Amino acid sequence: MKARGPEYYLFDTGRIHEPRAHVAFPLFFTALRAESGVEQVDYPKGPVQPYFLKYGEDIRGAPYRWARYKRRFNPNVYTTFREWLDKTPAVKQWFYEPTAMIAPRTYPPEVIAAFGKLPAPHPYELASFKRGCVPMKTMCNPDVQLLRSYCFGMSLKRLAEITGDTPPWVLSSLVAGAKLLAKEPCFQLWALNIDWENTPWPPQLEGGILRRLKFRHKLIIGPQYMNKKELLTLTESPLFWKLFQQGTFRARKNKLRKGLTMGIVGAPHYGELA
Repeated sequence: MKARGPEYYLFDTGRIHEPRAHVAFPLFFTALRAESGVEQVDYPKGPVQPYFLKYGEDIRGAPYRWARYKRRFNPNVYTTFREWLDKTPAVKQWFYEPTAMIAPRTYPPEVIAAFGKLPAPHPYELASFKRGCVPMKTMCNPDVQLLRSYCFGMSLKRLAEITGDTPPWVLSSLVAGAKLLAKEPCFQLWALNIDWENTPWPPQLEGGILRRLKFRHKLIIGPQYMNKKELLTLTESPLFWKLFQQGTFRARKNKLRKGLTMGIVGAPHYGELA
């Protein structure tokens, strides 16, 4: 594979960037949209979440009790990272809010409606879900990144200050992000959160018992391990959705959806105002 030049990891501040596969962490993508005294930012070659968590802990003067990350990372990278955020007022001020890095309890009603027939995943889950639940292009879409930033505790007002747009425009972007996610077959099955271990076989499945067992095993592990043809076997079937609406496929009760990266955002009960 052709090596990426240093310019590939260099981003201008104060604007929206085209989706890049390595810019999957929504807070970095969203923070770049804010006006800053630093004109260009290097993307760390590695996980970027620890730098946001470290910065938040420095701002609040105490560690996040829920955070799970390696607190030993490149100090030189963190120095430049901190300089950028220190000179980005709209983002820096957010870290002083008690709900920063804490998932809200719910979404605006318009966003819930945008998920359509899908049960809306909790904001904590949407902030924490792994890449495989949606294609990378969708994962890095600006509307999806803005929606996930909301799930990290950025209010509509704060997002408006960061983007320079009005709260109604931000809300329309969150709605667009939810609609985009709801179109993805893998995300649809992930959001349904079906208890496949205690659910009847999908009646449209054909083939021998071995094929059916393999298909069921993938469903139990998680839809992100299925190929698109397998996903469409269910999501394009009117019978599947009819049976779901009838309650044939039971949801996993009182359990988080599978495929989450734990410790990068706090659950709502950690927030004073969440």
